[in-house]
Amino acid sequence: MWCGALVLSFVVAAAAPAGADSQRAALDWQRAPLDWQREHGLTIELESGFGGLGVATSDPTRDASGAGVFLAAGAGVFIEPGTSVTLRVNSLTRVGPGGSLSVAYVGPSLRRRIDEFFWVRAGLGLALALERIPGGAQLGHAMDFGLGHTFTPGTEHALSVALSGILGSCGDRMAAGYGLVVGYTWL
Repeated sequence: MWCGALVLSFVVAAAAPAGADSQRAALDWQRAPLDWQREHGLTIELESGFGGLGVATSDPTRDASGAGVFLAAGAGVFIEPGTSVTLRVNSLTRVGPGGSLSVAYVGPSLRRRIDEFFWVRAGLGLALALERIPGGAQLGHAMDFGLGHTFTPGTEHALSVALSGILGSCGDRMAAGYGLVVGYTWL
């Protein structure tokens, strides 16, 4: 009896690696290979979400902060698979009891894929601060940044979620805005 158990254990041990390999092969077959060759030519990015905005000025009575709506769009080209340069327009708008306040970024951004699912983005450009309360519009400089996760990597229509933001200086205003956004990228 123990001899039969010993033979059975050898058979199971010998069959296990072959079974694991066949299971792994079945899983590999179900997952289509990623097509990074799509990452060439033109790309379009759209983002929308909610976030926060804070503005500090030389006059503390004009400081503002609060929740807002984050919108962004970009169009550009891939300079190599996984790396694109886009012209982006980001806007974060807060509407409050004293009026509305918008901070926008316009400029180039470099987006780099870290791995299959994650990417980072950064850019330097122009900032525009608009408000419906005293102060009007001011022009300055800003930084665009983002860290995202793509749910559908290597496809022509990629969906992602990201933390996007704007840091800027416009005249006597320093602005910081961020947004948790849902994004769409056409490759």
